[in-house]
Amino acid sequence: MRRSITAAAFVVVLVIASLAIAGCVGLPQNSQGSTAPLGVEEATFPVIDVHRSGGPDSVDDRAVMYLDGHVVLERAGDDPVTFQLSAAAQSQIDAAFEAANFFDNTRTALTPSPVPDDATAYEISRHGLLLQGSLTTSDATAPEWARPLIPLLTNLLLSPDPATVSAYQPEQPTAIVSVSTSTPAPTPAAPSMLLISFTRSGAAGDERVLVNLDRSYSVARGGQVTEGRLTEQEMATLLKTLEDANLREQAGDYFSETDCGDCATYELVYRNLFGEHILRTATGQEPEWALPALDALTAQFLPELPAVAAQPSATLQLLLRTTDTPSPEAALTVTATATPAATAAATSSATPTAAAQPTASPTPAALATTAAAVEYSTLDLLADLAALGAQVDVAPGRVFKPYLTTYGLIVRVDGDPIQVFQYSDEASLLADVAGLDATATSINGQPLVWPAAPHFWSKGGVLVLAVTDDQEFVDLISQVLGTPFAGQP
Repeated sequence: MRRSITAAAFVVVLVIASLAIAGCVGLPQNSQGSTAPLGVEEATFPVIDVHRSGGPDSVDDRAVMYLDGHVVLERAGDDPVTFQLSAAAQSQIDAAFEAANFFDNTRTALTPSPVPDDATAYEISRHGLLLQGSLTTSDATAPEWARPLIPLLTNLLLSPDPATVSAYQPEQPTAIVSVSTSTPAPTPAAPSMLLISFTRSGAAGDERVLVNLDRSYSVARGGQVTEGRLTEQEMATLLKTLEDANLREQAGDYFSETDCGDCATYELVYRNLFGEHILRTATGQEPEWALPALDALTAQFLPELPAVAAQPSATLQLLLRTTDTPSPEAALTVTATATPAATAAATSSATPTAAAQPTASPTPAALATTAAAVEYSTLDLLADLAALGAQVDVAPGRVFKPYLTTYGLIVRVDGDPIQVFQYSDEASLLADVAGLDATATSINGQPLVWPAAPHFWSKGGVLVLAVTDDQEFVDLISQVLGTPFAGQP
């Protein structure tokens, strides 16, 4: 009995040690406490270099991502912009390169396909501590293994969404503290261990889910990355489903000889105390014992997206610009250019004074069309906020909530974000939020978890959500929309 207990304990220690090494735990650290593998300085060691050039728009962009996750973006004719990627976005980029087997494939791709004259060319380089690889390709001739990389790197590094990145604040050297100080130096938090990796590949490209030991997760889908945190109950339910699948004994490749054509393929990687277990299969070929786990992961993280009448990116005329004074802390802002239709819609509310005019009025034609069908629209909201003297900027991209039937926009009001959902009529809006609890802790019986206090407003066909503990900001939005109908103080 003692021998078996000792053996089990050894397995636990071995697995934890292997996971720690994979997560860079225990590597040398610099004076600020961050990981510095083999003495490499994180802030100066480039790990990814992406150059995009040519194409119909004659673009010339280059982004360099460094080991600490900050990115320097250069565009022809503009000052460089520096921003910080979240840990989740960095993990998704690493996972995409690993899935592409980048180092091995670039070694064998000695004769790349020529780039057509009218195609957008990509030069992608990845630098490791011991390995490096480079690929020159185009959106038209990229090899199959590299195709998922292009939209992800484009959206995260070359065309970042200001709502998902933060200003880069390099660590400052810390002063030497006397040994006699009574306040101990803070211990850096250990990186979270990756427990689950779930990838669905199909006509829409790769969709990848990463779930960590601390219940944080991220989803890379359509070249965008979203992140969040599971509740304890959600995490427990998910792990029980995976344990019930008994992947330790049943994992493997489950593909029939029959070509499934356009079917989706799945790869599920699950790490527990007994090691790493990998299941690979395809639609219609899934073993029966695996269906509950695959269905649970798909329902939790990859729900079906609602149909959208018009792409916001096609109607919003967005202009990416930097702050007037470039600096390492320069933040990205996005402003929509004005059009006559928007100007007319904006003047339907109180006319702002010259001092209160925003730098540019957000004016998508689709929203202008909707404005004529509802009593109060997104354009009215933006104009009213501007009338109060607020700086209003519309961020690129869309917000999706699984419990709502329409996409939303991220709007920054004096730099702070709100999420704005435009409905075709007030009845549709009210139907969507009928099951929302007054404290916004659940909807239709499903729990909602927030990083800060949620606040919901509605007016006409507009639903607005702000997740913030800043009461002054809540009061500002309430001046336009009234008291929130749901949320927490």
